[in-house]
Amino acid sequence: MKRVDNPKIGKDFILRMVEYAEHPQNQGIAVFQSKILPVDTRTRFAQTAGGVARLRLYILERTASRAGLMLSWGHNQLLRTEHVLAVSGFNESLTAEDTTLSLMLSAKGYSVRLVDVISYDTEPDDIFSYTRRTTRWAGQTVEIFRLPWRGASIRLKLLLCYHLYSYLMHNVYFGLLLLTSWSFRADRPPLDGFIALLSTDIGYFWPWMAVPFILTGLWALQIALRMYLARKAGVTIKDFIRHSLLSTAVMCFVALPVNIAMLRTVLGSRVQFTPTNIGEGRAVDFRSIARHLWLPFLAGIVVSIGIATRNFYLLFSPNLFWLGLWLSSPLILWLFHRDQRASVEENNHEL
Repeated sequence: MKRVDNPKIGKDFILRMVEYAEHPQNQGIAVFQSKILPVDTRTRFAQTAGGVARLRLYILERTASRAGLMLSWGHNQLLRTEHVLAVSGFNESLTAEDTTLSLMLSAKGYSVRLVDVISYDTEPDDIFSYTRRTTRWAGQTVEIFRLPWRGASIRLKLLLCYHLYSYLMHNVYFGLLLLTSWSFRADRPPLDGFIALLSTDIGYFWPWMAVPFILTGLWALQIALRMYLARKAGVTIKDFIRHSLLSTAVMCFVALPVNIAMLRTVLGSRVQFTPTNIGEGRAVDFRSIARHLWLPFLAGIVVSIGIATRNFYLLFSPNLFWLGLWLSSPLILWLFHRDQRASVEENNHEL
């Protein structure tokens, strides 16, 4: 990753941001959000997690920013003070002051825009720091629903509903996979019967396979499109593949803590803001990873047994690939943390 003298902004950051703010066509924009790239990534995990940042920015610039779907990220930005004061400043009752401000501004007709100015920030150093940040974000998203929503942009309301879904969807999908693997019986026929089924009784076979084949096609199309956009954004295929491999394992790790944090917030618990990389420099070994993943791993085994003994057809489509990554997540995460363990052991030896 690129290293810069100033870890946050470049020398012309303020000048370029003010130029956007002073443009006559931008007077209705209250928050000018810069494009944030990872900097000073000291670990393999951080490098991989931030490896597709340019792809994310490329997509946001061409979709969300133009469609009025941008939310303030809370840092590396320029605020128009006049517009912030028009909504009585920041709401101090919620920890997600950036998203809260975005909704308050939208109710007054003001917007947030992603501008073509680069700035930098650090990525979480390890999976535990990443989980801490993600659970905080999830809890803060739930907190936002305590706001009076009247007058805020319907597009931003729908976007926040999508954010809630994105935090829930991994456990929802896994729950559906668990349900269908045990609730429906579709045994695998013997090999000779399976071959005969493919060659003669198409009318029986294809209804079972139509949905998996459609899902597989859509999944492959999505991956191909993201790879194409990654190349357009300047992300290498190697970085894209590494990030895709890591992200599934990460979601397996964080899904349960994230949903627990959301439930606590629903029940009235206040979100605590804890710095992302607090406690950095500790060793992350296989045992510490496996200790946090024993329940998801056990659930994956239960699903696998259900597929093997009751609903063989679930092996088709991306289910098999996704379930394989789910069960492999402890090993994948350990491989992406091996450099940290070596670094800590060297420091302890020097001491």
